[in-house]
Amino acid sequence: MSNPYEDYFEIREVYYDNMGKPIAHSQASIGGEDRLEVDRYIELAKLALDKPIIKFANNEDTSKDTERE
Repeated sequence: MSNPYEDYFEIREVYYDNMGKPIAHSQASIGGEDRLEVDRYIELAKLALDKPIIKFANNEDTSKDTERE
């Protein structure tokens, strides 16, 4: 069994520059003003699972962020 603290996955909103490079990201969270908003977020989160994984260097410096399959 691998170390449970080795990998930790979150779904975050990611912002890209015109070249498609990640330039910023939100904190991981879920919420909304009503249940419909939360349901919509969950549907978008499910779609995000099919996207490439971005490994974040840290929460402040996006210059070291990398995209991986």
